[in-house]
Amino acid sequence: LLPVTRPDKVVSMRFAGDEEFVCTDVSTGTVYRGFYRPEALESKDKYEYFLGRNVAHLRIAKDSARSRPSLVIVKDSYAQSLVPFLARHYDIELIDLRYFRTDAATTLRSLMDAPSFAGLLILCNVDSLTGPMGFERL
Repeated sequence: LLPVTRPDKVVSMRFAGDEEFVCTDVSTGTVYRGFYRPEALESKDKYEYFLGRNVAHLRIAKDSARSRPSLVIVKDSYAQSLVPFLARHYDIELIDLRYFRTDAATTLRSLMDAPSFAGLLILCNVDSLTGPMGFERL
């Protein structure tokens, strides 16, 4: 017999104005408003509630004319729940090396050469960093 496990519980901690952000899938050009996808709570993968499905490069910017510093985040899937809180202070370039089909190193260099670049944050588990789909691809 297989042990019975309870499904994960997703808890949402939102802040006022979180729908004022625009998330763009750079590879497809698909644009979403806000960070959260409530329809995902009815699906098998409830983690898609946070920023939708995992993509290679997601650009997140506040819907305003004011220029903000840019933070490049190299991540795996669990980092998506933290990103909305970092986006309060930065425009985000969210990179997931597992889904890159082009030259990720060139993309990262160009993002870090931008005048608004404020820093690089790596939010990955060790397997994501050192495995065949991680940094060894760079």
